[in-house]
Amino acid sequence: MAERCEICDQLKEKLYECPKCSIHFCSVCCYRSEKHVQCSEKFYQGCVEEELKAQKFESSIKNRNTIPASLNEEISRQSARESLFRIFPDADLDAVDESELDRELFQMGVNVNDDIFELLDDEQKEEFQKIWRKYLKKNFASSVATESSKSFSSMPSGNEIIAEVNEQIKNHSHGRLFAIVKFGDEQFKVTEEDIIIVQGSYPFKVGDKIRLEKILCVGSIDFTLFGTPVLPKEKVAVNATVIEKTFSNVDVDFFFVRRKDIRRLSYATDDVTSEQY
Repeated sequence: MAERCEICDQLKEKLYECPKCSIHFCSVCCYRSEKHVQCSEKFYQGCVEEELKAQKFESSIKNRNTIPASLNEEISRQSARESLFRIFPDADLDAVDESELDRELFQMGVNVNDDIFELLDDEQKEEFQKIWRKYLKKNFASSVATESSKSFSSMPSGNEIIAEVNEQIKNHSHGRLFAIVKFGDEQFKVTEEDIIIVQGSYPFKVGDKIRLEKILCVGSIDFTLFGTPVLPKEKVAVNATVIEKTFSNVDVDFFFVRRKDIRRLSYATDDVTSEQY
């Protein structure tokens, strides 16, 4: 089926579509027409640029083929070692100006965009690798020391942490506090309004206010302070109230008295103290 060309307005059996503007045309003349000059100029401009790039690439290949001769001329004036260290004086790579290095390589016929390492002979490669390993070792040690000093200097001091914790407690922004306390031979994790049961005989009465000073650690949602092994009692303490004292585990002991069949109960008792924090 014949279709109409959108440039010359003629019916043609086959039409082409411009990839940029999607207009349909029938021939090269229509493609180059003034009606389509915006796309056609860009197309030919791109062709010219591609041709220039191809010529530049061929020139680069040609220069690369002449590199061995240039290197031989340079090495004839100096040994391989001197040639390498002329580019890297005293193996101090930090002091090398990259632009100056590029200019020097260009004068030797070396394309800086190519793999320069492959252009060196075995002795030059060995010397370069020694210099490179020395450079990496020096800079890696320097960077590690710098990062360590930065990390250490950024850590807050103990006084700063204590001040921040005190500020949170003062403003009641610390959330729910917890502490691990040592009472006798046992350890307990307690929070506000907790109740714990301790066994033993202690001279406390119901209602007594006691102060626990053996605090292993104390913390909240944002911080935790650990003691070595306990926290200073002048800074941290837990206040508790004795709310109950009872007896534990009644043991029944049966024994017989001569001539009388009397059964007597003897109660072995042990105090149980309940404390509220």
